[in-house]
Amino acid sequence: MVDCVVRVVPGGMVGPTGRPYPIPQASGRDAAVAAARQSRWVSLSPTGATGQMLTRLVTFSNNELYVNANAQAGRLLVELVDVQTGQAIPGYSRADCDAITADALDEKVTWKGQSDLSQIIGTARCQPQVGRALLIRLVLEAAVHLYAFSC
Repeated sequence: MVDCVVRVVPGGMVGPTGRPYPIPQASGRDAAVAAARQSRWVSLSPTGATGQMLTRLVTFSNNELYVNANAQAGRLLVELVDVQTGQAIPGYSRADCDAITADALDEKVTWKGQSDLSQIIGTARCQPQVGRALLIRLVLEAAVHLYAFSC
């Protein structure tokens, strides 16, 4: 890995029949190299103008939410959803979310400039609503690529 880019020299691929695909012979000393940014092997992107992903129940181990996404050609919005009501938690809706329009491996999600989620998920010392189950809805507009999120 160099500068957060993984470089791989291809050694061949196996086809659906179990037989290897032929590898084109390079002329002279040529070599092929495939490159991908760290943690960007697979992405989720909308097939139309807008797409959404709703997670299963999420357990937060941090008080902030981060995304690995390329949203330079669109925008990514995030809302936190109460599983009991199916509604966005006030203050954490997509309307409150500061749109992500960057290409970043670890972009902090904020709602009206705030990223601290301890008021709704609690801390080790304080549980604001015991047993509150949360879902995350990610809204991808235009040509956004979502690779991962962490919380």
